[in-house]
Amino acid sequence: MTYRLRMMDPKEMRDLLQWLQRLAIPKARKGILYFLEVTDPEQPAFIDFTMCGCDPGVNAADFLSGILTRYILGHWIYHFIKEELRRAHGYLNSEEIQYLQERIYTEALQVRTQRSSSWASFTLESGWLADFEQQLKRMITDVLSSSADELHLDGLLRFRFANHLAELREFMHFAVDDYLLSREYEDYVDLLRYFLETTPISPIVVHVVTVGEAARAFTDDYAPFDVSDVREVATRTAAEELHPQDVLMSALIMRSPRKVVLHTDDVEFGFAKTLVRVFGERLTVCDSCPECDVFVAAIDKGSPSVYTSI
Repeated sequence: MTYRLRMMDPKEMRDLLQWLQRLAIPKARKGILYFLEVTDPEQPAFIDFTMCGCDPGVNAADFLSGILTRYILGHWIYHFIKEELRRAHGYLNSEEIQYLQERIYTEALQVRTQRSSSWASFTLESGWLADFEQQLKRMITDVLSSSADELHLDGLLRFRFANHLAELREFMHFAVDDYLLSREYEDYVDLLRYFLETTPISPIVVHVVTVGEAARAFTDDYAPFDVSDVREVATRTAAEELHPQDVLMSALIMRSPRKVVLHTDDVEFGFAKTLVRVFGERLTVCDSCPECDVFVAAIDKGSPSVYTSI
């Protein structure tokens, strides 16, 4: 039996044709032969798919639905992500689109084996891909097994699987947001490092203590680190009150200590993470030093203040 395959976009039709052509040789080695007929290989309006010379036990509709499902998951979804990124986020450059396309596609396919994809703020549940794959294969088989001998593949995808694609779009939206926040953070860190590198180094040593959201700084003789100058300037000039941690970071950069000793319960979290990135080789993370217990015991974990002295 011959099945006619259609897609609205000529480029997608050509991609599908090339996919089927590449698959023909390995399938022929397994004794499964099929022929493809088109009017124009460069701009095919349709593809006529005919199976012949196969094992009688091979069901043509099942076979074709299987390879079309592989094409959609392995090729069509990948390009769908790219086109959606271009359409919805035209401000991204080509390198950013390629990075996000590959990352989003990889994450979307990983939910086959993981509980959920957790890269972006919004997650694709583990059943998304399996449900999409099973329903897609079953629906293609049903269409091919019916009296209809023509399959509009992209119409099937965009209308019958609109909910699945909507979930993927939402995942993409949050992934882009997370990427932009990450990019802004990197720009922020680069700017802080630039200011630090252009400020003369002072001979002082500063101890910074972070526990949860709380962060405080002390001199080498355990006196509270003075941030009054920065706080005063910020109060006079800032339209909005600066976060205490921003004031502390500004004071540290302005004083530019030769060494910062970080006492923290999590070097990868919040202010501690940024401090490590900005001060680089000038910063040392303590390894349960004797001062840790003194500093940490005096800090209220629920307080965001960096000013209050112990």
